[in-house]
Amino acid sequence: MAWDWKKTAAEAQQKLAAARHGEREAVLRAAGGMTDVNTVRRAVAALGFLDRLKAIDRQSHDELKDSSFGVVELFARWWPINATDAKAGLSKWKKGELTTRGLAASMRESRRPTVAKTSDESLPPTYYDYVESHLLHGIETLLGQKIRRSEDKPPPHRRVHLRYKFKDSFDGRDREVVAIVVGPYQNQSLYRKKRNDSMLKALGLANFVDWVFIVVPSGTASEDYNAWLDRAKAEIGLDHSAYGTPLHPIARLKILVIQ
Repeated sequence: MAWDWKKTAAEAQQKLAAARHGEREAVLRAAGGMTDVNTVRRAVAALGFLDRLKAIDRQSHDELKDSSFGVVELFARWWPINATDAKAGLSKWKKGELTTRGLAASMRESRRPTVAKTSDESLPPTYYDYVESHLLHGIETLLGQKIRRSEDKPPPHRRVHLRYKFKDSFDGRDREVVAIVVGPYQNQSLYRKKRNDSMLKALGLANFVDWVFIVVPSGTASEDYNAWLDRAKAEIGLDHSAYGTPLHPIARLKILVIQ
């Protein structure tokens, strides 16, 4: 019998919303039954992507929603990297012009070519330009909102180059979003060394804007920075599961991977 991954993920989502810190692993394990807990975690992420995609691109959502777990997961990874290429790949796949293996190859090809290496410092500013060109789609996917660039000139204490706005579909208010970019570094240990400084900077900004995105170039760095967030939320007993923009600054930090 085929695994109903969406049913499993939906059950896990519902229970995770009420789970306390330290209970998440048990919730995922219970929802998955005989399915590996990491697979359940990935299924929850894939279903979350479908939910966000429905809010920003209903046509693509409708074309993708009945696909297999593997295909949805692939597009969940591809969309923040290059939404235009992902949509084109989805169209070709639905027409039978691409196999699943062909989709994976197309996703790899849509990644930005490797830029020149340095010793252990930040790579050349081309990566920053690359992030800027992909950031809007990534933010829209995570927030489920239509985002636009902000041309307003902020005061010096919250001056960040990557600034966006959106009208909150929950309460109709104008919201401000900023993003800070960490790395990329050839020396992977620098992500851990710079984590506290980057996260505390983001937390400070969250006192003045509605959402702060911390952009990292790898899933490994993302896990490390999300672990920092989880520990901080647990320390203050924060469990935000309501709709809309959270009140507490730390609940308005999000980690975004742009490779």
